[in-house]
Amino acid sequence: MSSVPDPVQPPQNPDIKIWRYMDFAKFVSLLDSQSLFFSRSDLLGDSFEFSYPKANYNAFSGTPQSENNDFFLWVSRIFAKELFVSCWVMNEYESTAMWGLYTKSDEGIAIQTTYGRLRDGLRDCPHKNRLDIGMVNYVNYDVDRINDQNILQFIFHKRLQFAHERELRAVIWLTSTDAPFIVYDPETVKEPENAPTGLAVPIKPQELIEKISISPRAPSWFGQLVESIIKRFGINCPVIQSSLADSPLR
Repeated sequence: MSSVPDPVQPPQNPDIKIWRYMDFAKFVSLLDSQSLFFSRSDLLGDSFEFSYPKANYNAFSGTPQSENNDFFLWVSRIFAKELFVSCWVMNEYESTAMWGLYTKSDEGIAIQTTYGRLRDGLRDCPHKNRLDIGMVNYVNYDVDRINDQNILQFIFHKRLQFAHERELRAVIWLTSTDAPFIVYDPETVKEPENAPTGLAVPIKPQELIEKISISPRAPSWFGQLVESIIKRFGINCPVIQSSLADSPLR
């Protein structure tokens, strides 16, 4: 059994480039609403989000601390609907895999910023005292035990199969209690029935966005449209077509 470091670790370099890929409609929504969307953790598309690792479970099984397993399984069900996540890709350049995963049409957008801009852009977040930004650690849930002294550590881990994403995430935990510790009470504390699907967190796009890349499959007119749109919102940044559209020398 192996251990992993404390996962709530932001990048040491504030200038490290991060990317977010989206369809054009979501991009316009970001500009128009002046907000960044944080998705509820159980709606991110991976059933292992905020889950309790098998390695942790096995470590307690058959020991006097085995009741911890009931607690952590309960936690993973209850609080998954109180955690909201904004996902970014840490890369110097664009990722062809991310274009395919996160844009459903030829009119896709990748906004490029830096960790420092994101951190500073969230300084007016109304939930700032519940906000954490950190790099995701990729582990084998069967053999790697996650440090369970901080419940948030579970949301900053993913399976090794997702390591290509090199993800940085901002996480808001809208816990229903301000108590310094969680009291195990499965009889009265149930999963929230009407939890919102996400949070719109105020940001200033003109300060956040450093560069805009458009899909390598986008037609030529699409870049002109994007330039026109961002000017209306007072954003002055380069708009380029993805270098994946470049042609090699023959």
